[in-house]
Parts: sequence; structure tokens; C-alpha cells
Amino acid sequence: IVHGIPEEDVPMGAACVAMVEAAASGVACSTDPNRPRGTSLLINSAWGLGIGTVGGSVSPDLWEVTKAAPHRILKRRAGSKETRVLSSPAGGVETVPVPRDKCSAFSLEDGQVAELARLVCACEAHYGRPQEVEWALDAAGRFFVLQSRPLTTSDREGAAEEPPPELEGHGLLLQGTPASAGSGAGPVFPVLQLQDLESFPQGAVLVARHSSPQFVKVMRRAAAIVTDIGATTGHMAS
Repeated sequence: IVHGIPEEDVPMGAACVAMVEAAASGVACSTDPNRPRGTSLLINSAWGLGIGTVGGSVSPDLWEVTKAAPHRILKRRAGSKETRVLSSPAGGVETVPVPRDKCSAFSLEDGQVAELARLVCACEAHYGRPQEVEWALDAAGRFFVLQSRPLTTSDREGAAEEPPPELEGHGLLLQGTPASAGSGAGPVFPVLQLQDLESFPQGAVLVARHSSPQFVKVMRRAAAIVTDIGATTGHMAS
């Protein structure tokens, strides 16, 4: 019995979901997962369907936006967006190259970023806790909230602080977007194909072309994970 209604009195229902022909889509976090006590939210966006962003095959555009209206943009960075996932006329989806002039072009305008930020904050207010929101923008410029679920935030001590300073004797080589706060070290273990995960050693640093939810299999053994392509809002990062 649920809410006083016997299970045998409820017929089985069929959910009908409208498909969105997305011009752009992505994931937004109503607070920075690595700075849960901060006052900004994060938006990731890429051309086409959101599969590339959540699966880790695309480096999406990034915006950091104030949670307080009028949702001022604090930081923006264009992703590489070399491919996009589209609906296939034959059914299913297909991955196609992005035209060169759109690879480095932002997939959302500033006004759209502010509108999306308002929707994300409304989701957080409705559910009463930080949210991770999957969304899509159709060709007519209308936003659709596809899913809103509780956001996993870092529980590391000091997660809301700035990144640690450079380690003495080790110069900074590259900068990127963190999925998990902290520092890690160990022997480099390149993962060129998923079969490589079977021999992943304890305490190694996983290095790969792009992030993948499959890496969760070795996450407890890895000292760190570094990828060329991916996003804070991808499934592996979550």
C-alpha cells in the first residue's frame, strides 16, 4: 500500500516521453560540486544531444554563474566540441563531426545562460537541496528540463577552498576542470581501451583520451584520473 492505495487497485501505466530535437544540451549543477558552500552554479553545454557531455566524449562549454539574480556570468570557457550526437533518420542516434566554425563557438548566448540558471535555481528551490539538472534547448530556443536529481557534492575537508598551491619542485604543466578536489600521485597507467582496466594497478594514475563511466570499476584503486576530454557534470565525475 502506497499513500493508502492498495497496489492491486492501480493499473500499470505507460510513460510517454516527447523527444526533443536538441540544438544544444547539457548538464547544470545548482552549486559547484567541489565548492558546495559557494554562491555560484555551473553550466555545461554542447551542440546536439547531451549524450556526449554525460558520457565524456565531448569537452563542453563551461559557465560559472552567480546563483543570485540576475545570474551574472563569472567565468566562461568554450569547449572543443569536435563531435555532436544527433537523432538518426534511420532510428537511434549517430555521432557526426561539428563544423569547424562551430567547434570553438559558444553553444549558448548570454541571455540563454541566465534563463537556464533561473530554471536550475528553481529546481533547487523546489526540491530543497542542490540539484544536477539535465536539460535541452530546441531549435526554437525553448528550454526543456529533462531530469533533476540530487547533486553529489564533495565531502572532503576544505572542499570549498581554493585549489592547493603548486607542489615544491613540481611546476604546473597543464590546467583543466576538476571533478574531485584534492591531490594525488602515482605511476601513470594509460588506458587506451576498456580491456586495459582489467590490469589497472593499485595506486596508479589513470590517463585516458576521454572520461568514461566504465572507469568507476577502478576508481577505488586509482590515485587520480586525468583525461583530455570530459566535464565536471559527466556521469564519471558524478
